[in-house]
Amino acid sequence: MIELLKFSGGTSYLDIYAGSATGNPTAYIDINNDFTTGNITSISNLSGGYRTAVTDVSPIFEVGDSVVITGSSVTALNETVTVSSIVNISPYSFTYATSAAGTFTGTAVVALAPIQLSVTLGSAPYGVSQRWEAAIPEAATLTEQAELVTWSWTQAGKTRTREIQYNVVAPYVHPVDAAYRLGFSLDPASPSYRSSDEIYAAEKMARYAIEAYTNAFFGNKVDTIEEFGQGTDVLVVGDYITSVHKLYENDTLVYHNGVMNNFGYPIVITDTKQAIRIQAEMDLMEYSSEYTGNLAMSDSNYYNGNPTFRYPSFRQTWNYKVQGQFGFDSVPSEISECAIMLINDYLCSDSAWRRKYITDIKTSDWNISFGSGSTRGTGNAVVDTILDGFSRHSMLVI
Repeated sequence: MIELLKFSGGTSYLDIYAGSATGNPTAYIDINNDFTTGNITSISNLSGGYRTAVTDVSPIFEVGDSVVITGSSVTALNETVTVSSIVNISPYSFTYATSAAGTFTGTAVVALAPIQLSVTLGSAPYGVSQRWEAAIPEAATLTEQAELVTWSWTQAGKTRTREIQYNVVAPYVHPVDAAYRLGFSLDPASPSYRSSDEIYAAEKMARYAIEAYTNAFFGNKVDTIEEFGQGTDVLVVGDYITSVHKLYENDTLVYHNGVMNNFGYPIVITDTKQAIRIQAEMDLMEYSSEYTGNLAMSDSNYYNGNPTFRYPSFRQTWNYKVQGQFGFDSVPSEISECAIMLINDYLCSDSAWRRKYITDIKTSDWNISFGSGSTRGTGNAVVDTILDGFSRHSMLVI
């Protein structure tokens, strides 16, 4: 999967190795995910050719998003519209301009539409017959997520398609900032010159090394975590979580933040940010069937009818899926500094030897011996010490 840096846009390439495309190919990027699809519950007409759509989408679309509306009993099915504004009266409403007449009377589905990209013919490298370039806008890299670019073109009278997966990631330090911090220059005429390809590759390797060492992710992305209940009021999700969008219990949606709550209790994130728990006036159960004297006599969650016990909110062996925002609101400064140190290590000449597990280098004038720790961890003792405070350990119980 090809990486795109967050907030930076990018370029998608279509390489044709033999022959050429007839006319210009087309390219669409699909930035859709589970949190930007949902049902429209009502659409109302406004003056001036605008409508308001009320949806169950969370988080809400942004102004300028391209949205497709499909369904039944609604005028202009499958119309693609642009979000004009977010309606303040509801966090799940937006307005859009339309020339369609009539009113909405049924149920429709709304989703982010694939965005068509601007395509130009680029300079083909050696061995490539044609290279087409599609500019990926910054708007498509605002969220850390997987995205798909679909190319379509005609060649030798046949329609062809190619799908390319991209992954939008947030660097732990921007490669350009790291380069200047380390005294490197992107100017080819400078004696301290390093190419942008080298700098970006070093940042990527530093990020991979940090995540491998800590078993943790320090960006922020929308994701789904699946866990089994342990018969308590706490559900450990493993990764750091910053907000909960939805909760599924045995594949049934029981909680949707700001929309519905059939789970029975408010949900909050624990202080460690690695688990969620219920928020209740009653005693919090950390073990199955604990005594809880604060449970109301009318509560239906009694454990086997015993009025002094209740079922835990996250039932034993039940399946739970948590959809939410995972990671950190911002990259910790310690992680950014570790990334800079590792980038420097990767750009140093001795990294070529350490990558091959070479421990001794001797010449007629000098010799270098690398300690055994240079091929363990990240290869940097200072970085390893700092990252030890962020490390998480996995455990498999059989």
